[in-house]
Amino acid sequence: MGKLSLQPITPTLLHQKQALMRSRYEDTVAVMEGSEQAQALLLQALAGFGVEEHYQHGIANAGLCVVEDLCLLDVQDEQRLIAGCLCAPSYWCLGEKIGQPLRDIHAPVQGMNDKIGDRIAHFIAGMPVHRGFFRRNYFLHGDAERFHPETEVNLPEDPHNWFVRSEGQTLYKISSRYLLFALHVQCEPLRDIVGFAEARLTLSKNLRAFDAHEIAHFGGWDKYIKLLEYLVDER
Repeated sequence: MGKLSLQPITPTLLHQKQALMRSRYEDTVAVMEGSEQAQALLLQALAGFGVEEHYQHGIANAGLCVVEDLCLLDVQDEQRLIAGCLCAPSYWCLGEKIGQPLRDIHAPVQGMNDKIGDRIAHFIAGMPVHRGFFRRNYFLHGDAERFHPETEVNLPEDPHNWFVRSEGQTLYKISSRYLLFALHVQCEPLRDIVGFAEARLTLSKNLRAFDAHEIAHFGGWDKYIKLLEYLVDER
């Protein structure tokens, strides 16, 4: 089997995940009936990480041995989300998405399916087995909390107090039928990042390429304009 590039969990993050799963298991772990084979294949892929059996669901145990959150999709069934262990969501709830095809999961983000839905579907369908692909996404939050299932309504007035939430996303087919979607979340103060000219310019360039739908998903025009002005002021 090809190498799966995930990171072993740290003691601090293990403690955080365990505490969250003890208190909110149904909010952090969800599985569909019939996903047992996919979970077993995931555990085989993570055999070198020393998975221990704490919970009845294999994906929950897998989630406690790596830094990343883990989701499994059945690519032969509309790329359907069939199991997940999600301790650091960015404005979405695993329990509401489990069992949905990828297109339905993305539907609340207006324009996303029209813009890139077909490309995502074709890319996943054509992915080779046991080869990983990586991309990065980011969000702006008002704090450094990892568990954010709901959209923040009131961020601090000054973007100087915001946090960049970076989400590294790994896609890896553990078999011809099942896809692992792994998410590695990191939070850093925005004020620290804009001190680097290249990072500030990249962020500004990405923001200026947003269309109206992307701005709405980002948090609306007020948040969008505040951030652009802050990036200019901090030069």
